[in-house]
Amino acid sequence: MKSTLPHSTPLLALTEVAVASLKGGSQPVIEGVNWELAKGDFHVVGALAGEGKSALVQTAAGILKPRRGDVTLFSTSLNGLTETEQTQLRVRLGLVQEGGGRLFPHLTVAGNLALPYCYHHDCSDAEAWNHLEPLLELLDLGPIAHQPPGMIPRPARARAGLGRALIMAPEILLLDNPLHGLDAQQSRWWLNFLSRLAAGNLPGLGQPALAVVTDNLRPWLAPDRNYAMVKAGRWLELGTREQLTATAEPALHDLLSGPDFKE
Repeated sequence: MKSTLPHSTPLLALTEVAVASLKGGSQPVIEGVNWELAKGDFHVVGALAGEGKSALVQTAAGILKPRRGDVTLFSTSLNGLTETEQTQLRVRLGLVQEGGGRLFPHLTVAGNLALPYCYHHDCSDAEAWNHLEPLLELLDLGPIAHQPPGMIPRPARARAGLGRALIMAPEILLLDNPLHGLDAQQSRWWLNFLSRLAAGNLPGLGQPALAVVTDNLRPWLAPDRNYAMVKAGRWLELGTREQLTATAEPALHDLLSGPDFKE
């Protein structure tokens, strides 16, 4: 899947990648991934349960090594890099795992969000507060900022995971099935927030390239996005929304049969 912006240099590129299984073993879960993500892009990849969504996202983030092929971040191949060199690249990328990822239970919501910022800027939570407070407000987490994760609702924990990924204002944001388990109201919050983020309309967060991997393509249908899917362990490009809706691919039916959350 090529960038929607011609002549732009990809921020992320997967070339002939075979995605390894998170469960181990020699058999890839997805073959033939050719995927480029450039500044200003919003890509959506559909894959049903068990088809390797999380493995794909972690491979793109440079966390999971592919069985074959090359992953390039910010024009640098990850092949042969040391862990320190890879970490220096990954700090420019945000990853939101399904459900928001694991928050540290001994820290407050604010402490969890501040952790990566304070680590990379060698500062305390108090010193990071002026940077952190606007993000908490954008995420509607201000009133519960000083509570531990175990005391807040699951949807708020998911948004805290999003905040932790955004605290460094990444140039790329990868999201693993972000609407999973959310009701219609919470799903609409995410759809609206990510649309504004992709348009560069959220103060202090820039305009990162976005890529969502999901088991339901329907709520993500919008102009100016590019689509792909995983079909029987193979990467399949779908193109723009117009190309997606015009395709006769039967495997798309299940990926488009879920709720759209827009009513």
